[in-house]
Amino acid sequence: MTEDKRQSLSREEPHVRSVAPSAPSFSPGFFPEVSTATVPAVAGFSLRCSFDWTAGLSLLLTLLLLPVSYFSARVLIAPITYFFGISSNVLIFFWLLGLAFLAIRPVEEVLVRLFGARFPTEDEEMILLPAWEMVCWKAKVDPDDYALFVQDNPEFNAFAVGVRSVTVTRGALVFPPAQLEAVLAHELGHHVGAHTVVAALSLWLLLPILAVTSVFGFIVHICIKTANFFTEIRLPLLNTIGYFLALLCALPVLVLRGLLWVVGFLRNLIGRGSEFAADAVAVDLGYGDGLVETLAIWMELDDNAEAATGNWREHLFSSCPSPAARIRRIEKRARNAYGVA
Repeated sequence: MTEDKRQSLSREEPHVRSVAPSAPSFSPGFFPEVSTATVPAVAGFSLRCSFDWTAGLSLLLTLLLLPVSYFSARVLIAPITYFFGISSNVLIFFWLLGLAFLAIRPVEEVLVRLFGARFPTEDEEMILLPAWEMVCWKAKVDPDDYALFVQDNPEFNAFAVGVRSVTVTRGALVFPPAQLEAVLAHELGHHVGAHTVVAALSLWLLLPILAVTSVFGFIVHICIKTANFFTEIRLPLLNTIGYFLALLCALPVLVLRGLLWVVGFLRNLIGRGSEFAADAVAVDLGYGDGLVETLAIWMELDDNAEAATGNWREHLFSSCPSPAARIRRIEKRARNAYGVA
């Protein structure tokens, strides 16, 4: 969008729509009719970026992994330190400094684009920007503090990443404004809850552990191949040594992979809480009905009926709760907000 169009949008006061102009067909009469032009849940409402309980738990889990991550980093850089004489503390310092480097806006935008997203076209901005500016106006945050991206995917999806990035798929742009705003409000909830910041921190600190697991796994593979070769040429002593070295290298792999599995399971549990927390932000901004309608469409498009109805086996290892579970939480929060029995 051109600068003149941006200024025109910024001068216009967003029109505040009713929270529930019509109730979802699958839940008739749930959301109350609002007679005024303003949204009661938004009156005096202002979002501030802060750690919610899910971000706090995720950060605690990340900090508990810090000693393992530090030791893994030292193992990785040991050859560099030995052959080039560079202090390991200096290398670790630059590794930690890289995390701050990722938070720089141009760097984050480049990384998001490398992972398949792009800046919206002018036509896409005509759809996306008014919806985003409406959400930010209700939340009393500056829309320019965030960067919007589009992913060339016909399926409906959206996700928040990094410090300030929000990506929507092309499929999400076909939804009516109320539903698109509800989706964007949910993604804004991830940012103001610091979910994405903690996720980036956690991933960065997990990189040395993942790298050590891969390196030692590769060494185990080479040792087994070598031992098999010695078996074929009938050298039992070297064969035994090869298998012994493979077993020795496999021990840290098994321990680290077990640790990563436990961490992944706990992060999925916390991640489901993060989704509920982001939904709560959208409801508080007046987007309960739009979010429920969007999730209902998602359920209809989901090929797996058991996943759509919240089968616990399907979601035990998933970081995203089922649409049905999210709808129940949204309705409960709306019921508490409006005093509906």
